[in-house]
Amino acid sequence: MIDITNLKSNVDLVSVLTQRGLEFKPQGSSLFARCPFHPDDTPSLSVNPKEQLWSCFGCGAGGDVFTFVQKQEGIGFVDAVKKLLKHDIQEKDLEDLNREREKTETKQVDRPHQEILDRVLVYWQKSLSRSRKAQEYLKSRGLWSPTILRPLKVGFSTGRLTDTLPQSGKLTRQLKQMGILNKKGNEFF
Repeated sequence: MIDITNLKSNVDLVSVLTQRGLEFKPQGSSLFARCPFHPDDTPSLSVNPKEQLWSCFGCGAGGDVFTFVQKQEGIGFVDAVKKLLKHDIQEKDLEDLNREREKTETKQVDRPHQEILDRVLVYWQKSLSRSRKAQEYLKSRGLWSPTILRPLKVGFSTGRLTDTLPQSGKLTRQLKQMGILNKKGNEFF
């Protein structure tokens, strides 16, 4: 699973902008380049490498690496994520990212709880694949792309998880401990 925050932290804004033709000159703690979004004789696009943000003093545009790619190519957020995933894969293999995520998650959650979480996640993913309402919602937000959603392991909580649980209370207690169910036994997500 690659989340957006992880992708954003792995993709260097200056590297992406340099590959897209911007030439930077340092000025204090910032870097300046000519803005590609308006006629710019004097470099007015500022990049803060530490914060991974950019802004243009000439046209007022600004944001993060996603907004730059969206604006430069005239595409939506999901397509910008796809392009940046390709950029990131060139720098770091996708499988390495998955291994890192698995190591991190394994450290954070003990093995029995991890197995339960995996089962709940599969249930929620199946719920998304069966719910037209959830799919239509994602489509209306421009987020419906199985090629992006599948690796991110996006699912849909219907509130009916407890209907699939055995009658013994052990699993329900564990799900409450983990925060999947609230104190009343209802799905939290």
